[in-house]
Amino acid sequence: MNCGAQLIAPEGYASLRQGVTYYLLGNKSGRVLLVEFVETRCKRKANSRTKIEILRRAVLLIMTQEVFESGVMANRIKPHENQVARPPWLRPYQGRNLALLDANKLMRKDAESGKRISNEARVEKRLAQIAPALEIETEILSAENPEAHLGKLARESRRNETRFVLWFFVYLLFGRDKWSLLGAWAECGRWSRFEDGGRTKCGRPSLSKGKHYGHRMTSNLAETSIASYHIHKSRGKPMTQIYCESMLSEFGCKSRVGRKKWKELYHPQGSEFPSFRQFEWAIVKKIGKKQIQLDRYGHERVRNRASASQGSFAASTSNLNQRIEMDAYRTNEYPRGLRGECLPPLVVVKGMDTVSSLAMGIGFGADSETAGAYRNMCFCAAVGWEEVAGLFGIRVESHQVPRPGLPHQSVADRGAGASQRVDPKALIRETVQSASGQGKAIVESANPRSDHFEGSPTYFQSDKNPFQLAAQEIVRALAEMDSKDVSHKLTPEMRTAGVRGTPLGIAQYLEERGRSDAISISYDEAVRRFLDPTTLDVKLDGVYLHGIRFDSEALRATNLLNRSVGLNIKVKGFIYEMAVRHLWVEVDGSIVKVEAHLSIADSRDQLNLSLCDLQRIDELKRIDSSNMREHKRAVLLYWMDLYERTFGKRFNSPGVRVGRAKPRSVESRKASRIVRRIAKGR
Repeated sequence: MNCGAQLIAPEGYASLRQGVTYYLLGNKSGRVLLVEFVETRCKRKANSRTKIEILRRAVLLIMTQEVFESGVMANRIKPHENQVARPPWLRPYQGRNLALLDANKLMRKDAESGKRISNEARVEKRLAQIAPALEIETEILSAENPEAHLGKLARESRRNETRFVLWFFVYLLFGRDKWSLLGAWAECGRWSRFEDGGRTKCGRPSLSKGKHYGHRMTSNLAETSIASYHIHKSRGKPMTQIYCESMLSEFGCKSRVGRKKWKELYHPQGSEFPSFRQFEWAIVKKIGKKQIQLDRYGHERVRNRASASQGSFAASTSNLNQRIEMDAYRTNEYPRGLRGECLPPLVVVKGMDTVSSLAMGIGFGADSETAGAYRNMCFCAAVGWEEVAGLFGIRVESHQVPRPGLPHQSVADRGAGASQRVDPKALIRETVQSASGQGKAIVESANPRSDHFEGSPTYFQSDKNPFQLAAQEIVRALAEMDSKDVSHKLTPEMRTAGVRGTPLGIAQYLEERGRSDAISISYDEAVRRFLDPTTLDVKLDGVYLHGIRFDSEALRATNLLNRSVGLNIKVKGFIYEMAVRHLWVEVDGSIVKVEAHLSIADSRDQLNLSLCDLQRIDELKRIDSSNMREHKRAVLLYWMDLYERTFGKRFNSPGVRVGRAKPRSVESRKASRIVRRIAKGR
């Protein structure tokens, strides 16, 4: 066993006291030296107050080597379970750098010189006092009575014998570290004020009222303070208001004008009441500062601003598509309507991969956050960015976007994203508490931020319609895939492999190594599961939605149009709300993609419309049809009136005669010849 090892004697070993901890000093000349530290509490009066002092001394026990080893072999002397490197009175400082702590401590007065000295100077002074004994350490430990030898040296140098012996053994037992000679000041100020029983107010004197102003904090005052805090606490209420309400209701205090016309609190019957600091101290000591912050500011603010980091949000994931977080945000631009009117802002839904911060899908909604927007996002993840970007006329290469696939686990807040209609076949769906940003912090932090301007209210009016604004958000998301800095997520292996610190770089690295939990589904199933169903009218030249014709070679190959001859047929279709240039038709259990066509040869950019635009155009068409019916009658009336005013006869009013008309009679043919000659100028 090493010097300084702690030993404990179990029951039944006569040489050592049961349950007492001994420290092994060494084996000298066939003898085993053990040291026991004894503490004695005594009371003394100082300044009319009773103080408790703790006197410590070291007791040396000498055993023969045979007796000690027999006890060890018989398992009657055991090593202590908790071996420490500091004396028992310095256990609060176990494992801490006392030299560093000393720089932050106030210097205390030295008993001999009366001057303030640092802790380091104090321990060096003690080390210097036992230096003569350390020079003859071997001689002392080999002596028949080492304690008597040490006492003689202490008397010669005019030192206290008990302290001299204590410091000598402590220095040898605890690694010959000078800081082991530090005084037992770690427990200073930790005595209970409630157990003293005095009535004199403790603490520093009041600057304005002098010494002993106020009342001593008692257990009854503390309990009443804590109870009143629980009665009056509420969200956003400061401690000062709680204190005033408690003084008024629970303690019965009043306000009066005191010295120099300063107002102060008092009790009409002279009963005791705490000051604000005493009130706050009792509550903090019992409840804790963090719980007080939770009561006032709420869990979210305390977690966001007053709590230490619990680690990375991506630390629990290792594969791509293992977990994605879904959230929606509104664009700061207001889209333009068909006639230039201001439309509600566009709602954009993104699904962000946790491990790579890559946007796996994007969806859109008009005006509000809907389950359809989240389904559109899932559709993008299922069929891939190439397909969705193509709906908006954006050409994307396969190496610029992640591979399609649904996530293994999805996280959304309590709202449209948590609806069962989003993905009823999802493996794992998790919902977080409302207004909890850290529940899905990765996607929340990726949402665009808008500046708040002072002065008159302003807004951004876009020159784009909803279709063009959605295309803009798609391009923005595609750019962020390979430009956003997420290098803090790179592992040493990724850095060695030269992986770019972007979401796309990390995703490609994981995909190349097969570290993806993506769930693949067929294109047809993705259309049926995630797109909004609608009803289409089938005519001879295609299928119609809100008056727009949709057609494709694949549709004509199904022979659906030929079957509609003379019939009013309707089929089920699927629509992507923000881009209706393409539709999907279900024919005989198969999904067929169709494209919008104009009735005349003109710019096809006119078909870059959203569903709301298409519905607005259909509404305008119905209005125009109603106007057309009135317009036709008004135009006919105008020209009839002009004819009558010009020729003096009624328009289109032939006379009716009985019998057959004879345009081939002799008179009729003679009149016709005359008319022809006149026409030829003869």
